[in-house]
Amino acid sequence: MGYVPVGHAGACLPVRAHFAMGLRDTNELQEVEMNSDQKEGIKEQIKGWTDTAIGTLTGNEDRKLKGDVEITNGANRKDYGDQKDNIGKGVEEPGEPTNQ
Repeated sequence: MGYVPVGHAGACLPVRAHFAMGLRDTNELQEVEMNSDQKEGIKEQIKGWTDTAIGTLTGNEDRKLKGDVEITNGANRKDYGDQKDNIGKGVEEPGEPTNQ
């Protein structure tokens, strides 16, 4: 898994977190305003990736499963936040979770 800069000196996020935030190009660093559901969803996904990695390294299947659940829950919460954001922007079909 690669890492990409997130705008702070020396701070990096896993590539998956970068894509979870909706940034497609690593040169597309920008300040992104997010609602609380988007922020909490991304935090939950990062927690899940961490738990999955630790579970894989230690052979702890329960921790891996917990991480997978956190990733799914985080993605769902971020999608919900994206939909709320799209409604606020007046997007005609706010049900599409990709927040473009």
